[in-house]
Amino acid sequence: KFQTGSTNTVQKVSEFEYNLSFNNATTWLGLYYNDAKSTDVALTRKMLNGELNGYGLTATENATNYPIALYPVGYKTNIDEVNTKFDNATMDYSAYIQGRGVAEVKLHLNVQRAEA
Repeated sequence: KFQTGSTNTVQKVSEFEYNLSFNNATTWLGLYYNDAKSTDVALTRKMLNGELNGYGLTATENATNYPIALYPVGYKTNIDEVNTKFDNATMDYSAYIQGRGVAEVKLHLNVQRAEA
């Protein structure tokens, strides 16, 4: 699930591959797990190119639609300001849901900025 209004286009390439055009760098990806509850708490870890990129502790965002929100490049407002470390990057994202265990997602980010 992609945040409403946050992308220009979403083009499916294959079962696990999509081309996205972001309007800004605050776009998030909604991640799901079965039987999510509004009282769930998630401890998250984001690794970028094998190095720690951040931890998070958060309550479930929306139990019925997107329990965990992943911001691939952070909270910047201008995609052109995103550090080049995200170009051709590999991200490993883990979430430990209290009482439910660990879920892991691996993303391959190939950031291509639009021509000015």
